[in-house]
Amino acid sequence: MKNDNLMFSTAAKGELKEMCDVVERMYSLAIELFTNKHKEKLNELSALESKTDVYKDDFSAKHFERLSKSNCSIELGAFFTSIISSLERVGDHIVNIGFSVQNPTGDQELFRVNP
Repeated sequence: MKNDNLMFSTAAKGELKEMCDVVERMYSLAIELFTNKHKEKLNELSALESKTDVYKDDFSAKHFERLSKSNCSIELGAFFTSIISSLERVGDHIVNIGFSVQNPTGDQELFRVNP
């Protein structure tokens, strides 16, 4: 992007920041869970992971809307969708780390924490 002088729109930057903030919060929670075995925070971690799934879908739709209105270029589309997909995947890995305090595989389904 730098070599081609490509820059995301203000809206895209905001969406990426929003998603990064959630993933960073997940990371902090997972470290706390893993280090201190604070299982009471598993529901919060799971909710944040669900949020990354929603963000990925919503932000992808908003990106295609920007494309259709010529508010974004095709070249940026590949970068944007790759970043939001990667962030969502990082969220999946983080939640597995957090849930490993209850189950070595990190499987959330077997050991759901009651709200």
